Amino acid sequence: MKTILILIAFSFALCSPSSLATLKIPEPEDVVSQDGTRTILGTLIDASNKTVTIMTRKGKCYSFSIAGAQQHFKNGMKIGKKVVISYTGELKSLDTSGVKVIKVGDYSDWHK
Repeated sequence: MKTILILIAFSFALCSPSSLATLKIPEPEDVVSQDGTRTILGTLIDASNKTVTIMTRKGKCYSFSIAGAQQHFKNGMKIGKKVVISYTGELKSLDTSGVKVIKVGDYSDWHK
């Protein structure tokens, strides 16, 4: 019985608000795959045949050049849809000039 009580007390200590505040769940703009490409998720707010602009869950807006990138849109690019962008390089604040978009497409079809 003592072992169970100690285990329960330890479990509560791990789930205290102060310890939960230190846990960080990576945002999509922070996700890096094994091959070094990065992925960002956002809502499409502007699009042309050469650029897309998305707004992330954090409210940040990024405009990407998609010239030469693979495009995977089931019914075309539509404003308001969630999209995923796979790229190489690094975002510097809101500056996307140092990245190369590899693939852009519908979030719902990304992993199919």
